[in-house]
Amino acid sequence: MRSETLHMETYVHPKDLMLLPSEEFDQWIGEKIFNGTVEDTLSEECAREYKDCVLMLNDTAMLKRLEDMQFHLAIADGMYMPPCYFAVAERLRLPFVSLFGAAAPWWMGLPALPSFTPAYTSPSTDSMTLKEKLISFLDLVVGHNPVITDFFIGIDRNEVLRHVPHIQGWGDLYSRAQVYLVTVDHLLDWPSLSLPNTIYLPGITLKPPQPLQGEILQIAQSSSNGFIVVTFGSNSAQFPDSVVSQFFAAFERMQQTVIFKISRIPDAVKIPSNVITLPWIPQNDLLGHENAKLFITHCGNNGQHESVFHGVPMVGFPLFLDQFRNAHRMQAKGLGIQMDIKTFTADQLYETVQEVIVRNASYSSNARRLSRILRSRPMLPLEEATHWVEHVLQFGASHLRSVSLDMAWYQMFALDVIGTVMITMLVIVIASLCICKTLCCRSRRKTKTD
Repeated sequence: MRSETLHMETYVHPKDLMLLPSEEFDQWIGEKIFNGTVEDTLSEECAREYKDCVLMLNDTAMLKRLEDMQFHLAIADGMYMPPCYFAVAERLRLPFVSLFGAAAPWWMGLPALPSFTPAYTSPSTDSMTLKEKLISFLDLVVGHNPVITDFFIGIDRNEVLRHVPHIQGWGDLYSRAQVYLVTVDHLLDWPSLSLPNTIYLPGITLKPPQPLQGEILQIAQSSSNGFIVVTFGSNSAQFPDSVVSQFFAAFERMQQTVIFKISRIPDAVKIPSNVITLPWIPQNDLLGHENAKLFITHCGNNGQHESVFHGVPMVGFPLFLDQFRNAHRMQAKGLGIQMDIKTFTADQLYETVQEVIVRNASYSSNARRLSRILRSRPMLPLEEATHWVEHVLQFGASHLRSVSLDMAWYQMFALDVIGTVMITMLVIVIASLCICKTLCCRSRRKTKTD
């Protein structure tokens, strides 16, 4: 795209609406993580995102400016609980592409079964026990039932749908995406069913590392035993002093240099000589350096894919939402070990790091193997996403669309066919029994008469 064709319209949400990313959100999620109520964050965050959608749809002046720009396509956040951002594109009568880190398979026309599709928030692999399959079934049913979803989040869908009266409901809205770009694939996650308009991508931020510069280059090059990259996104600022102290106590015992992205260091904590603390780090470039030995991470989706891309094993401290699932898949794939941010000790972290990068070579071996597979792709994920966006702009997407998107769930799973066959068989069996009974009764009467 030429720079002179690039226009930007910025939407500023009200200050009292706490959304990611912001300091207020980080403080809120930090409190949730360490007071044991992090499970509540999904519904609360969905409710806030929904309110943001409502405010945008009510902002007629902004919508008019967007209409005047005469866009040809929208790329919308594909969050499906609920998919309210799609309504902005529909309100502008724009075809749109969905971009999200998870799939709503039934609304995407994919006949995913709970027997091999683990729940989005479940720490299960695709080989599940009966109990895990039941949880997966409930997750699929709840996630695709707008009545249950709206009640769970606490929203009134009419606040959004009144702006798009031609839409029949959340399922109808979700099915209108031209293409679904899902930023996780079978390499790090589990194999999933697909249709031509469902594109699974291994993250969206993968790229070759850029040469390090200045002080960070000197640190990386002078680390004779290699270095460890540590980052928890923006959440480390909310870590209690005791948690930061445990990290530093463990790092002090390590032979490697530790590059720790952290913006708040307690006054009482002494920084070990082998630990470099920075408020920001070039994460991808550090992971791509030849001296990178380990990635200690909160298990964000993009960060995990970057680590795999560069063949670096991990130690995971999931904090909220999908990060628990991501940490579990990391461990299940033999790429690292999961730990608990609330209960770990310095000794446990030290021993875990030694296990991953010193004692057990399988973690590094697995990371390098998946890195080779990932690098064998003909395009980087962002290039592939760009290809499909341009494809839709040039050709549309009707040739990619399955009729399953227009089916009710029971039709997609052929339950109507199975039901018809079972009823037919039942009628035949009942009719056969009635005929046999009639013939038997006649035979008995004839015998008595004789």
